[in-house]
Amino acid sequence: MVHTNIIPHLNKMKQMIQRYLKMICVLVLIPLLSVPAQDVARGVAWPELEENIDPLVQDFMKKYHIVGMTVAVSRQGRLILSKGYGFAKKEIHIGQLVLKPMLQDMRTRIGSVTKAVITGPVASQLLEEKGIDPDKKTLYGPNSIFGNQFEFDQEIGTRRYFPIVAMAIGPDDKVYTWYRGMTYSVGTSNDLDRYQEPLSYVLPGGYSVVDIRGIAISKSNKVYVWYANGTRSIGTPDKLDRYEKPDKDKKVRLPNGKGMSNIVGIAIAKSNDRVYVWYDDGTRSVGSSLNFKKYKEPEPYQTPSNAIASMMSPYNIRGIGISKKDVVYTWYSNNKVSSGTSRNLSRYLQPYPYLIPELPVVGSLFLDPNLWWEKITLRHLLTHRTGFEHSGDGKGAQRMFNVSESQLTYRHIHQHFLRTKPLRFRPGLIVGNNPMISYSNHGFGLWTLIVPSLTNGTSYADYALSRYLKPLRLIHLVRPMTSHYDMMDATPYDLNKDKKSVAVPPKDSNLGLAAGGWTASAKSLLWITRYLTRRYTVKELRNMGWFARSGGPSNAYIKLHHNGLIGGGMAYVVIFPTGYLSKSKIPLNDIHVAIATNTSDFTKETSGEALAAMETLASQIALAVPTSNVPASWNIWGGFPEWVRTAIPEEALPFTFEHGYQPVWIDGYQVNGKTYYNVILRPENGTPWVERHNLTPKQYQLEFNYWLSRGYRPLQVESYLSGTAVRYAVIFINKKGPAWQAYHGVSANIHQQRFNKLTAQGYRPVNISVVSVNGKAQFTALYEKQNVGSFVALAAIPLSQFQKHFDENRGAGRQLAYLNAWQRGNTVYLSAIWTEKPQRPYLTRHKLLRSQFENTRQDYIKKGFLTQFVTGYSINNSARFAAHWMKPAPKPKPTYFKMEN
Repeated sequence: MVHTNIIPHLNKMKQMIQRYLKMICVLVLIPLLSVPAQDVARGVAWPELEENIDPLVQDFMKKYHIVGMTVAVSRQGRLILSKGYGFAKKEIHIGQLVLKPMLQDMRTRIGSVTKAVITGPVASQLLEEKGIDPDKKTLYGPNSIFGNQFEFDQEIGTRRYFPIVAMAIGPDDKVYTWYRGMTYSVGTSNDLDRYQEPLSYVLPGGYSVVDIRGIAISKSNKVYVWYANGTRSIGTPDKLDRYEKPDKDKKVRLPNGKGMSNIVGIAIAKSNDRVYVWYDDGTRSVGSSLNFKKYKEPEPYQTPSNAIASMMSPYNIRGIGISKKDVVYTWYSNNKVSSGTSRNLSRYLQPYPYLIPELPVVGSLFLDPNLWWEKITLRHLLTHRTGFEHSGDGKGAQRMFNVSESQLTYRHIHQHFLRTKPLRFRPGLIVGNNPMISYSNHGFGLWTLIVPSLTNGTSYADYALSRYLKPLRLIHLVRPMTSHYDMMDATPYDLNKDKKSVAVPPKDSNLGLAAGGWTASAKSLLWITRYLTRRYTVKELRNMGWFARSGGPSNAYIKLHHNGLIGGGMAYVVIFPTGYLSKSKIPLNDIHVAIATNTSDFTKETSGEALAAMETLASQIALAVPTSNVPASWNIWGGFPEWVRTAIPEEALPFTFEHGYQPVWIDGYQVNGKTYYNVILRPENGTPWVERHNLTPKQYQLEFNYWLSRGYRPLQVESYLSGTAVRYAVIFINKKGPAWQAYHGVSANIHQQRFNKLTAQGYRPVNISVVSVNGKAQFTALYEKQNVGSFVALAAIPLSQFQKHFDENRGAGRQLAYLNAWQRGNTVYLSAIWTEKPQRPYLTRHKLLRSQFENTRQDYIKKGFLTQFVTGYSINNSARFAAHWMKPAPKPKPTYFKMEN
């Protein structure tokens, strides 16, 4: 919709801001309520943008059976939409289905988006701090991160996969061997090229030699090849797909708990064409070429030795073949071969030597991997150019090292990876003008080991939280996956074969954290992209895990993006940089879009389809921005005059502090024995601030000492009860101001003595907070040395007498400067301070229901007032509020100087 009259446009904007601010205050941080089984959306957005985007999101959710998701959109660093759609939780309560809405700040699993928004930036920040050049610093070898500590593991893996790729025996008992350099030979068990020296072979299009997981020859002399993605081809020794190409719709069926990466050998019996498959856990199954367990589930088998160092364990097998008499031959990476049965590989002949022919070097792609390890740089890890592929295998590492899950370390996983996964190509290889890339979770997971090695033992998680997320004020909003959910964690769901959502069991991220174990909302993801694009160039972001895609006329512009798929969640983030034009030449300058769902689907290829659809959705959302007439001044982050939240449950307070705003007031109170908070936030003005709450007396003093030593001063102090224990909250700011004094937790007598002494010295009370413990009042106070004219401070006004004191002070020319409620039993008291200065228009109300408070606030916000304080208390186990609004001080007029001739 295009507005031709700016006045209705502005009025609509004002109404929608008020409506959504009210919605946020009421809905975002109250306890999650039961809602009808219908699609819901909660959050804040520019109205026209919301009207354009909501149908797109709802259509996507319906098509892909998404339970709930968050969406956020920013433009030039201004947040213009942040919403939660659908449901965060589906629970059965007293026999009824309870659906809890997805709220804009709720965390979901973001999977591999972790790489681009957390691990890549964390790694780059750390390397910058240490003065390390990631393009030069190597991972292995002299003067590297790891030195030679993994040399043995690399040797195991290299010998296993180089130079032999796979081996098989034909119906004529000839031994066929395929090599890494794209050649194959024909010979005997101990002389691999006796009948034919190496000749070239051809792979199916799009496949590499390292994709091969096994080769076998049937009694009809056809060559069967199985690949890492579970597909199979049928051909001849020189053309592996001559008869049948790999078909992604015809994938191998494996035994439960087995993957293609677990296979160490495949062979076909010549007597009956049954397919025998050996796995690295010491078991073998019998089946057909597309069903490896058709005839027999996995059973144990024996090798000459289970010691990896012997080079004759399951992990050292280079190839297995079955002769026409069904004798099983096994070749090991120590250049020895044994013969036996499928379950006792050396029953007939103990290992004896075999000869590998002299092989030609076919370009740098196929050089000996032993020469490659020391070429891997830290930059290669961040750009998927190491030659590493896929993920580490925790369960495999547990088997290899015989350790429990609790004993497993990422070092174990890395050792297992090096021993069982070949390098796909020479690190940093460029073919033509294209860098070779192999997507690798493990390459990012390695920062779990690198960060401690560079920080004298600080873990990756601790560094990411304290040095990266904490300065961004995301310490509670973004966190690792955990089995201990809080109210801001959306329940993760997977879809079953009937497209019904099933809750995913709670899970800690543990060792997979760096590769994809974080949780966040879409809004938090955009706060990160805002920071990243202000600090780094497009080129620098591409070097820390972001993928790039060209667009616009002549592909002149590059957008940065990354998706994530993990059990119970999908996510996608895209950055359209300055100057980006769509194919239809619509400017998408500095638009960022983030999508995060609590639902994933691994049933077949719909996961990839959903990820692609999410990317399309993000593009559609971005294209809606330029046509939605969003004013240049409209900004959810710090763009509203204030952000007031009331009745915040105790456990939800960490999620309260909106980006772009800083707290100026915090109030704690109890209703029905449960603690709640009220908070007032104002747009950040550049003053550093710190908020702390739920502090014991000792913790409160420690926080005071710590922040005072760093130049901070208290802005507000607050005491309240949590259960029956006294707790404290405090807001510090790093700003010069008048001299001040403070104390906490003192008796009424000591408070009166200090009050008299300090006020005689020219100090004036700013806060006097009171709690009752076992019927006795404890006082916490803050004073500043300033001229406020005459003043009155009364710390124990019964609620019924407040109006009388208010009227008396108004008559004396004093205005309310502080108000805080406290209770002794069922009696409510108010601690109030009146001062003669400043004098500005004001409004004070008490005994308000929550809805009355919000309606009053909305009315006075329209008139230019701001909320100064709001305090809560309980009457008949129901919350009531007292609040004070005042017009802000007028901005000083600029001073003009007359120039004289």
